[in-house]
Amino acid sequence: MLPAFLVTVLLLLSANPLQYFSTTEKPEYLIRHYTTSDGLPLNSVIGMIQSADGFLYMTTLDGLVRYDGYEFKTYTTEDFPGLVSNRLQYIGIEEDERIWLGTTYGIVSSFDGYNFRTFDPAEPHPFNLQQSKESQFLALGTALGTVIKARRTGLTSRYVPQLGSLVSVDDNFVKIDGQIILETTAITGAFADDKGTIWISTYNEGLFQIRPSLIRNITEMDGLSVGNTYSVVELPTGEIVAGSLSGGTLHFGPDGFRRTVSDTSNDNLNQSRFIFYDEAEGVLYKSFFAPQLLRYESGTWVTESWFQELLTGSDSRVDAMHRGRNGTLFVGSPRGMAVKQGDSVSMIDALTGYNFRYVRVIRELDDGSLFLGTNGHGLYRLNPDWSWVKYTTEDGLRSNYIRDIYLKNEDEIWLATEGDGLNLLQFNDRSEIRKSISITRQTGLNSNSLHRIIADNYGNVWLNSNNGIMRISKEQIADFTLGELQTVTPFIFNEQNGLVNREGNGGVGNAGLKLRNGLIVFPGQAGLVLINPSDFNASRFDFIGSPTVDYLVTPDQLLRNNLQGGFSLERGERSFRIHFTIPNFEHPEAVTFHHHLMGFDAHPHLTSETRTAYYTNVTPGTYQFQVTATGYNGQVAQVSVPVYIPPYFYETTLFYFFSGLGIIFLGVLAYRRRIYVYQKKQERLRLLVEEKTAELTKANAEVRKAAQAKSRLFSSISHELKTPLSLISGPLEEISRHHTILQNTDLHRQLEMVQENTFKLTFLVDQIMDVTKLNADALRLKFKPVNLPELTQSLLYQLSAFTLKESVKLELRAEPANFTVWMDEHAWDRIITNLVCNALRFTPSGSTIRVALHQNDKQVRCLITDEGPGIHEADLPHIFDYLYQGNGNQGSDGTGIGLYLVKGLVERAGGTIRAFNHEQGGAVFELRLKNGSSHLNPADLDDYSPKSLRNQSNTPELPDIRRITFAPTPAVKPEASEDETFVTSEKPHLLITDDNADYRSFLSSILSKHFSISEAPNGHAALAQLEKLRPDLIISDVMMPGMDGITLVSNIRSLPQFKTVPVLFISAKSDQDDIAIGLSSGADVYLTKPVSPEIIRKQVFAMLRREKLIKKTELPQKVASNGKLQRNENSGTETVGVRLKGAESHKELEHNIRELILRHMGNSNLNAQLIADSLYISRAQLYRKWEQTGTMSINKYITKMRIEEACHLMEQENYTVSEAANAVGYKHASYFSTLFKKETGLSPSEWLDTAKEKA
Repeated sequence: MLPAFLVTVLLLLSANPLQYFSTTEKPEYLIRHYTTSDGLPLNSVIGMIQSADGFLYMTTLDGLVRYDGYEFKTYTTEDFPGLVSNRLQYIGIEEDERIWLGTTYGIVSSFDGYNFRTFDPAEPHPFNLQQSKESQFLALGTALGTVIKARRTGLTSRYVPQLGSLVSVDDNFVKIDGQIILETTAITGAFADDKGTIWISTYNEGLFQIRPSLIRNITEMDGLSVGNTYSVVELPTGEIVAGSLSGGTLHFGPDGFRRTVSDTSNDNLNQSRFIFYDEAEGVLYKSFFAPQLLRYESGTWVTESWFQELLTGSDSRVDAMHRGRNGTLFVGSPRGMAVKQGDSVSMIDALTGYNFRYVRVIRELDDGSLFLGTNGHGLYRLNPDWSWVKYTTEDGLRSNYIRDIYLKNEDEIWLATEGDGLNLLQFNDRSEIRKSISITRQTGLNSNSLHRIIADNYGNVWLNSNNGIMRISKEQIADFTLGELQTVTPFIFNEQNGLVNREGNGGVGNAGLKLRNGLIVFPGQAGLVLINPSDFNASRFDFIGSPTVDYLVTPDQLLRNNLQGGFSLERGERSFRIHFTIPNFEHPEAVTFHHHLMGFDAHPHLTSETRTAYYTNVTPGTYQFQVTATGYNGQVAQVSVPVYIPPYFYETTLFYFFSGLGIIFLGVLAYRRRIYVYQKKQERLRLLVEEKTAELTKANAEVRKAAQAKSRLFSSISHELKTPLSLISGPLEEISRHHTILQNTDLHRQLEMVQENTFKLTFLVDQIMDVTKLNADALRLKFKPVNLPELTQSLLYQLSAFTLKESVKLELRAEPANFTVWMDEHAWDRIITNLVCNALRFTPSGSTIRVALHQNDKQVRCLITDEGPGIHEADLPHIFDYLYQGNGNQGSDGTGIGLYLVKGLVERAGGTIRAFNHEQGGAVFELRLKNGSSHLNPADLDDYSPKSLRNQSNTPELPDIRRITFAPTPAVKPEASEDETFVTSEKPHLLITDDNADYRSFLSSILSKHFSISEAPNGHAALAQLEKLRPDLIISDVMMPGMDGITLVSNIRSLPQFKTVPVLFISAKSDQDDIAIGLSSGADVYLTKPVSPEIIRKQVFAMLRREKLIKKTELPQKVASNGKLQRNENSGTETVGVRLKGAESHKELEHNIRELILRHMGNSNLNAQLIADSLYISRAQLYRKWEQTGTMSINKYITKMRIEEACHLMEQENYTVSEAANAVGYKHASYFSTLFKKETGLSPSEWLDTAKEKA
């Protein structure tokens, strides 16, 4: 509660004015006057004491009054029956801390802080309150602090050690060190508390508090022409000089106080708005609201001519000056900044190319860099090399109006702004603002208009503002910056605690100063304000004792705290408030309270200014209410009291116990009834389930039968279509190859046309089959992590032959160069092939088809762009529809199923596709695929090796795929006759098994020249002839009546004498799953119809050559292979079945792996995982064992053997590049050529030329 009025008693300036700026100067005194308007019951206060817990107690004729620094609390007979009379006169305290009260009727009562007790007047008094005759004024500051009524018997004086002063009290006045501090009438008593505060009670004027002020004021009340001041400086002589708005320049020196003016005839020239002392030259400067700079020489002010010549105009006043470490003098003004270096004078723009206007504060770092604060132009950093950086609100400043700068360190500065509080800036190593934080009125300040920031020697900063002076600890500001505090709690000075006028001044340099002795001086509207920071570390700010919990209030009752156990509420009371306090008479507003109802509150709460905690809907139980008080200097005190909230019976444990028993009893009854009903229902359900299970079993059987029929249908259609196609394309190729008489004739061109359309028909059949399966939900996809740029590069190599034929270039860009996406390789083949072929149909000769891949954190984008006429706007919404053919520019030949298939495959992969026209012409197809595999159907995910095992890629490293333009690799044909021969003493014997007699006949015709041929129409016939024929190689179809090819090979591999005989599958079943099943049965190579006759011949030659090579190689008997691919139960991968037993030597391991590679080199799926599974070890074990051999990595070893075999086939067996690539397991010749050049340093054609030269 604020006092009725407050008076600051100013002591007169001593003979030596500098003594006023001394740390030992006697303080001013603050007087607070309390009356009934502040809470006293009467203005007549008779006696006073201070209890041991710090409260001030006073007797009046209307009850006992307690004061805690916040409010007066009155104890009367109405509220406290133990007090029989309110007319109290005498008060005393004993060592047991009990307070004794005497009434005007002689009745004696005692008070323990909670309860009163009154004694019978007839009984002997336990405490003699008869007045002492020795002194009418008890010793001030004693431990008991007892005061009795003063009588007019002369002046009573006592020394108060807390003040270091002699205090004299009479009936009408109070003197301190001989100076009258207070004059009043009818003083009834005086008292000095433990902090040195003087309390004066009066008969009819209430209560007075007299305490030293923490602030000293130098104003016109001191008899000086101080007035409205702005700048302050301290000279080396100790003289203090201040500039005033209308009183000239004020000098406080050892010889006295004097006032200097520039021109007595012109009041404007007498203004001293800005003062600066140049220590380097020992010169005192001043300026005012005029374009003029003056220097003080020999007691007079002289105009600086160089400044007058350099800056003219009404806005050329000086607001800031600074002498840099290098000797340069900087002068800031609204018109710009002047620089004086020795005798050289210029505006700063001559050095920097920029004129810094409205500079009003300059601060220098240790490295010589300057920070310049301006009036509306933000902040500048001027470096020693004259380079500079500007910061404004666009760069993070909270305001462009800066009044002061505090340099915390090289990386952090604090700005006092004109209307946006304190702005904290942190910089990075490039001098950029890294962090900007503001402390404003919303976060604790009492004003946003700041003038000056000064740091004291005790870890605090002082802020002068338009609403008083604030002191904040640097620790608080640091915690606020880190976010550990949401608000700051500054110590605030205004008229209530010593300021004559709270409005400070600023806007110019030196608007405040820390003197050499540590005192801080601030200018203001009423003069100068002096503060000694050391005064704020004294114990005078500490509160006394612990917090006191006074009372608890519910809607129906008021409960006072007592010593018997806290508060116990009435049953049903769940909402209440609790009041508490702690005595502090110096600065009660600096104490903060936190309350915590433990067991109910999750954490302590900051209490409001009323010191009251509010609670609603508190559940029954016993709680501890805890109050924590925190003082200004970090002092902490705590107290807790119990709070009991009784429950209703239905809220007690006993009620819950009996309720639980009743519920259990009812539950048992209900359970038994439910069991009976359940058993009956269970029987009915069992019969129903059996019926439905039979129906579902039948339905599932029908679904499986339909799925199997559907699968057989697709396989049969594929078989029935592709076998005739093979019988068309194969003989055509043979005719074109062997009948040279047809070269360059119309018949030859017609044959080429038939071959080309046969290829198109084959591609169309595959398309139709895929679309049919897609529509029937029978298309099986297996998604696994693939290197998408690498896979796309391989596909574009294959397509480059077709694009080059049309004089169209293919270009691939990937960013990053390599990345992994979950994708089915066959599906991606279909997607890229269809989109590129679609673009090729509409792209003119000489143009480019561009494929761009880009991956970010969320997705992968693929763009296929052509340079054709684009897509007609009417066709864009339907371009992906089934069997749709556009009517615009896109309406050329086509089936309308390619883009439909692409969209279906992309959506199956969880992606999206759209088409649009490029702004510069041409069509663009954009695919978006998601990263990861969470969006895919788990049934579509393929098994793959953990990431830790993928350090050796299955595919050798390719060139950087950031940008590649493709050109097809020519088919290099060595100079040799077409009739290659496999050099043997006799023709190898082949067994051809196929249910199509024409195709068997065709195969016999193309192979009979070099091999002995036997035929079988199905697996049973082949198996029956096997022992008799003992073939060197078996060629078999997969789909055959009776016994199919898979069963045939499995049976063959079960015969010891035929475990290693090579098997070649030629089948119309081209799905990846079909190929994997075929290879897992024990076949060495799997070719899909239609296939080139030459590829068949070359593949047979290569397989027999490698088999012969294996037989010539001495291998340990215990690692002989049965050649059969098996499924590893742990990995689920089809592998070659060779078990590695025991700890073989490195040489044995190398023999085993070499045999596996040779035997299955024609298998395009041959990799490290397949070899590991063949040896019945994990891939990690394979890598560890292989590393011990000291050779290259396992995958590089596979590539090396394949390249060596290809070299042999091209050089010795006259294979073309394409034939050699197919023979060693590479599907695409262009991709093979790239690997070949990487391994040998030469392309296949260059290598053949080199080999011929050596030959």
